[in-house]
Amino acid sequence: MDEKRIFEVKFELKEVAGGTLAQPVCHVEIGELKEQLYIKSPILMKPLDLTPNTSVCLTLANYETVVGSTKISLGTLFGEALQGKINKWLKFKSDVHPNLKAKIAAVASKVEKPKAKKNLSAKKSFKNQPAEIRCPYLEKLAAGNADTTQPLDDLWKNRNVEGQHLIKISIEPDSPARTDEDDFEFTPEQIDSLTAEQLHSMTGINLKKVLRILCEEAKHLELISLNLPVKKDELNSKVQERRDLEKWAQTEIGNLKNSWAVKKEIYDKTQDELREKKKKLIESQENQRILETDIDNVKYDLVLQCTLGRYQNTLNEALRKKSELQNKLNKAKEDIKNSSSKTQSELKQILDETSQINSKIKSINEEYLNSHNHNVELRKKINALKAQLQEAHSVKEKVASTHSLYKTQEKTRQDLNESLLKLAENLKQQDKEILENTKNLLSNNKNASQTLKNQEKNLETQEHQIYLLQKNTYDSISKKVSQEQICCIRADMSHLIEDLNSLDEFHKKSSKVVLPDLETGSKILTEESEKIYAFAERLNEMIDQVDKKEEELDSLKNAMGEIKKRAPPYVPAKDDPVDIALAEYLNALESPVPIKFLRQDGGNYIFGSKKIYIKFENNRIVVKVGGGFTSIDEFLSVYTPIEIEKAESSPKISAAMGNSSQIVRKDSGLSPGKEGRSPRKN
Repeated sequence: MDEKRIFEVKFELKEVAGGTLAQPVCHVEIGELKEQLYIKSPILMKPLDLTPNTSVCLTLANYETVVGSTKISLGTLFGEALQGKINKWLKFKSDVHPNLKAKIAAVASKVEKPKAKKNLSAKKSFKNQPAEIRCPYLEKLAAGNADTTQPLDDLWKNRNVEGQHLIKISIEPDSPARTDEDDFEFTPEQIDSLTAEQLHSMTGINLKKVLRILCEEAKHLELISLNLPVKKDELNSKVQERRDLEKWAQTEIGNLKNSWAVKKEIYDKTQDELREKKKKLIESQENQRILETDIDNVKYDLVLQCTLGRYQNTLNEALRKKSELQNKLNKAKEDIKNSSSKTQSELKQILDETSQINSKIKSINEEYLNSHNHNVELRKKINALKAQLQEAHSVKEKVASTHSLYKTQEKTRQDLNESLLKLAENLKQQDKEILENTKNLLSNNKNASQTLKNQEKNLETQEHQIYLLQKNTYDSISKKVSQEQICCIRADMSHLIEDLNSLDEFHKKSSKVVLPDLETGSKILTEESEKIYAFAERLNEMIDQVDKKEEELDSLKNAMGEIKKRAPPYVPAKDDPVDIALAEYLNALESPVPIKFLRQDGGNYIFGSKKIYIKFENNRIVVKVGGGFTSIDEFLSVYTPIEIEKAESSPKISAAMGNSSQIVRKDSGLSPGKEGRSPRKN
């Protein structure tokens, strides 16, 4: 059985990995003592009697739902000395999170056992006291070794009853007749102060009185000794009640702390959400302002574009009409020019004809009668020419009318320009009104945002006041509970002190008679309790060993399953350093190489369908393929996919490669038990 020693253990939960836990809580259980661990909040366990085989049960929970658990002995954590610091990752068994683990820091320190001073002082006082004269018959009766089976109370009650077989013994010495002066009353204090000489000089009556008082005291002490276990049980029950009350108070305080922590987290979350909402509100307000400015700019641009479009349309129409009028005017001018040129040419012709006619008139005056008809015709022609001249005058009138129309159109264009200017002025006034409205809206928005900010500040102050009030109420409640507990504990302590004082007085009085029997009984009880405790410890150790063996079996099964899944490691030749280095490199890879290296003599190998040469220099492996040397990483990255493609394309090559690898394994000279193991641990 391991020797128990008192230790103080301090635990701290550092980190949790392998699963997403919102509020991780680790429950630590050592024997009957249970504590809770939170992230980065260390706790100090109460001093305990611990051995290296004492097991620690750790249960990991998310809020109140258990996620995983593990069990480990203190010897595996701190060693046999059970002292020092650790900072380890412990894996937890979990159905939800298969890779759940937690980083736990722990410190163990030894505490000196308090020495039992009272027992030693009592033993020393018993040793220093001189041996008193005792009645052997009474000692046998007190120890329970007397021959008679009748108890002491019955003997004392029936001491004056006369029976058939009765012998009266007088313990009075042969002395002269007693006087009244020798007869006096004794007190227990006087009896304690009597010496052996005084007892020898006493009369028989006084000795009887002393013996009677001693017997009464023995009876009283016996009653007290009988009531002592009841008192002890009552005291233990009160102590247990106080301990339970203290545990309940601690649990209530822990629950209050937990609820306060949860409320604090909720408050922090609400604060964060409120801040985020405030940020979003500010961003939305800024976006709204930007959008409003953009909308105003777009509206202004749209109005300008509309007015500009209207102006452009009117201008285009005016230009079109102007161009049409210009074209008409040009046509009229060209017509006038053409008509004038025609008239001039006709006039020239007429003048020529008139000259010819005049010449002819002069020449043919004589032929007046013959040419009279011809003259009439000529007059007709002259009348036609006059008509044409009248038509030219009508064209001039048309040009004048078109000119007047052009002037009227110019007047209408001027009127349109004036109306456009009036529209521009009206639009400017509307823009001014829109700007004033936007300014008013912005000022109203600013005032609303300012009032909202003030309301938010007031809300924050009220929330802070509520938080402070809740904190003060919780503090006052905890102080009240602690003060009530302190008052109860003080009252109980005063009662216990009084009881202890009375028990101490009683102990001082009854120590001479009762203590030896109590010591023998306590020794027997301690021996039996130690045996039972040792048996229970052995049972616990056996249970722990069974649990450890089961865990080792599970881990071995898992390891065997993983080893079966893995490819067999490369086994090198013992006398070849190049082959050993190659084996270490290949066995250290996370993913095995699918193409096997087949060893030949002198550093030559076959890799699939390639013949290569490998050497080990400057603490690295180099491979020669064809011309030059390359590192083994480059070689594998280049030639592994090529050889895999070749093996997949031709199954005969892959079968030949498998047979040759089996031949190489047989030629390596290893036993069949060692073929699946690596000679070194990576």
